[in-house]
Formats: sequence, structure tokens, C-alpha cells
Amino acid sequence: MSFVIEQFYLFFQGALVFQSVFFFLIWAATRRNDVLWYSLYLLTAALYFFINATGTFFKIEEAAVFESSWYSLLNIPIIIIENLFYLLFIKAFFYDIIASQKVKNILRLTLYSVPVLFFCFIIFRVTGISTYNLFYIVKLLSVIPAIFIAYIVIKNKLPYATLVANGLIFTITGTLVTVIMIILRNNDVHTMFTDYYPLLFIRLGILGDMFFYQFALLKKWRWQEKELALQQHQTKTEVERVRNEISRELHDDIGSTLSGINMYSHMAMTQSQSGDSKATVQSLQTIQQSAAEMVGKLKDIVWANNLKDGDTDAFFETLKDYVLMITKPAGIVPEFNFSATAETNRLSKEEKYHIYMICKEAVNNMVKHSGADSLAVSFEKKDTGLDITIADNGYGLKPGKNNAGNGLNNMRKRAEEIGAIFSLQSGATEGSKISLYLKITR
Repeated sequence: MSFVIEQFYLFFQGALVFQSVFFFLIWAATRRNDVLWYSLYLLTAALYFFINATGTFFKIEEAAVFESSWYSLLNIPIIIIENLFYLLFIKAFFYDIIASQKVKNILRLTLYSVPVLFFCFIIFRVTGISTYNLFYIVKLLSVIPAIFIAYIVIKNKLPYATLVANGLIFTITGTLVTVIMIILRNNDVHTMFTDYYPLLFIRLGILGDMFFYQFALLKKWRWQEKELALQQHQTKTEVERVRNEISRELHDDIGSTLSGINMYSHMAMTQSQSGDSKATVQSLQTIQQSAAEMVGKLKDIVWANNLKDGDTDAFFETLKDYVLMITKPAGIVPEFNFSATAETNRLSKEEKYHIYMICKEAVNNMVKHSGADSLAVSFEKKDTGLDITIADNGYGLKPGKNNAGNGLNNMRKRAEEIGAIFSLQSGATEGSKISLYLKITR
């Protein structure tokens, strides 16, 4: 039995050193803090096992080592550092996963206790106080937060974290059994495990911990590959959808505008040949106005296509510039409330484009048909969504009018495209108010 355990010690020590180097190389490639702390934890654990099994690794009498002054000086500090690295690993991996503030406070308090334990060790050494009790405390330093975290993770079945939590259970169990073996030995209970191999159990615990953590990393990388492939597919689908949207805009709006320009150009030519200069001028003015509208629509499409996700400042700036440009000649004073920056930032490019076009159409109709002298554009958070209002103090929009009616229909269609709720309030004494509510789920 002793021979088997000695061979396991040699195998385990080699695996421990190899894994510490392996995880360090992973950290160098990924810069993940949890991987770095785990690598340093394994390296420190390897150092601890080297000085506690000198007979196995160096053929040095262990009794002489345990009674030496350098052993009593190094043993507890190494355990403290080992537990510190393990606590930092737990914090780096679980801190953003665990929602329990109680567990976070326990973890933070345990980390704060590390320098206190160092200070206590120095005081005990200087004053000659026995460090046996301190040894037990240090050995159990990372056990308490690990127990709480393992319980919460396994109970809530958190993805990937469950594997690492299983590793925590191995480490907790191995540490507790090892401490029990040492306590039994100090109380004159003598067996092969208490006298010669008390650290066997913590080695087994670390071995299980390494296996689960490595398996969790591999599983997470595989999941990330699938997520990347899915994201690429979604991006491709999004590009295709935007292309279709642009094609529809070009066909519906700009196509009809070009058809109108073509018709009026023929009319202008006929009117010019017949000597009707007044009608010719009117046709040319219509062509000029239609061409300007087409240029504006093309600019909107190009702007929407170049708009980056999360580029909220550019969105608000473009909208504000348009409102100022169209209200100034009409003597209308605009007001802006763009307080829902975070909510607007979560909109997709498609949603931003349709909202911009709705706002543009609403402001354009109010300037032309409301007779207002003030206008307010507001983006505010409401419940779990975005509440957008464009209001004036005029005598109200009349949907029966051709231009206003078509504009309102366009706005309703765009609202339906993005799943938004559209509403219009209009009265002779209260002005007009167009509202758009979009629930944000991402």
C-alpha cells in the first residue's frame, strides 16, 4: 500500500507542475485572471508538497525536516499564499456569476483575513507562541467561501460554473479530511494515513479540482465556438435583411420619385414646346423638389447603413440637426430631451433607422400642417422600454389631408416593422402629440 501511495505522490507531483505550466500558457494566450491565479495556486501547492514529502522526492529524512527551523518558518506562509491564490481564483471565476451579496461579502472578508494571518504568524514566531491552531485556521481559509459558492452554483445549475463547483467540493473534502488526519495524529491516533500520508487526501482533492476546471474550460471553449458560429450566421442574416430593407426603400420611395421626375420632365418639355412658360416653371419646380427629396432619402439610407451598433451620439446628433434645419425657416423653436441614452444604445440599426424616419416624418408634418411655434422631441425611459414623443403647440394635424394622412400611414407601418406601439393625439387647443413606445428585450 505504501509503495502505491509513494508512486501516486510522484505521479501527482509531476502532474501538478505540468498543469501549473499548462495553465500559465493558457493565461498567456487568453489573459484570463482566473487561469493565472489557478496556475499560481498549483505552483504554490507543488512547492508545499515538495517540502512536506522530502523523503519521497529527495530521499531526505522527513523527521529532521519537520523539526528544522526553516520548515517552521516556511510551512505556514506557503499555505497562506496557496490559499490566497485559490481565493483569488474563486473570486475571478465566480464573482460575476454569483448574485448573492452575502457570499461576496464572505469572500471579501476571507481575502482581507490573509494579511491578518500573516501578521499573526509573525507575532507568534517572535513571541514563541505555538502556531498549531494558526495552522488549522490557515488550512481551512478557503473552505468556507468555497462551500457557500459550491452550494449556490449547484443549486441554481449555473452553466459551466457547476463543473468548477464540483472541483471545489473535491478540494473542500480533501482539505477537511487532511485536517482531520493531522488532528488525530496530534491526539495520539496512529494509523498509516495519520502518521505517514495525511496529505494524500488533499492531493486527491486537488487532482479532482484540476480535472473539473480543465473540463470546464474545454467545454466553455466549445460553447464559445458555437456562439461565434451562431453570431456570424446572425450577422450574415442581419446584413441580408438590411440589404432587403434598402432595396425596398429604393424601390418604393426613390423608384416612385424617379418615375415622377420622369413624368414631369416630359410634361415640362411638352409645355415648353407649346409656349406655356408658367406651367413649365411649375413642372421644373416639382422636379427640383422631387430630386431634393430623393437626395435626402438616399442620404438617410446611406447614414443608416453606416450607423454602428451603440453609436447613440451620432443618432441623436443627426436627428437634432434635421429638426433644427427644418424648424428654423418656419420660426418654430425646438426642445430636446434625450435622457434615455442607455435604452437607445441597445437598439439595433434597423430600429434606429425606422425610429429616425418616424421622427423625421412627424416633425416634417408638424412643420407643414400644424401652425405651431414650438416643438418638443423626447426620448425617455418608461418601464422596460423606450418612450418617444414629438409634440407641438399648434392646432392639430388633420389625417384627412393628403400629405399628413400619407405620413401617418408611413409612420404606423414603420412602427409595426419594429414592433413598436404608435399613437397620435391631436386637438385644436392642445396641439399634436405623436408617441412611440418600444419594449427593449435585449
